[in-house]
Amino acid sequence: MTYPELVNLVGLKNTEAFLKKYGGKQVYIPSLARFYLHLRDLRIYNDWVTTDLSQVEVAEKWGLSLSSIKRIIKKMKKEAPTT
Repeated sequence: MTYPELVNLVGLKNTEAFLKKYGGKQVYIPSLARFYLHLRDLRIYNDWVTTDLSQVEVAEKWGLSLSSIKRIIKKMKKEAPTT
């Protein structure tokens, strides 16, 4: 990951703090693709929660299988904060 990509992802202040702490060391940073996949899953979950769409309709809208939608919803329910 390049410096500009890191700044775009976490912001300049966080990037500077990260480099101050870990500069010069090899560290694992999850790929940007994984981050985008998580954002997609979050948008799918929000689509299902905030609209009157059924899981089948959400699957059709996003072009995914019903089993994928069910897996995403189950995963996001576990991650969602409880009130």
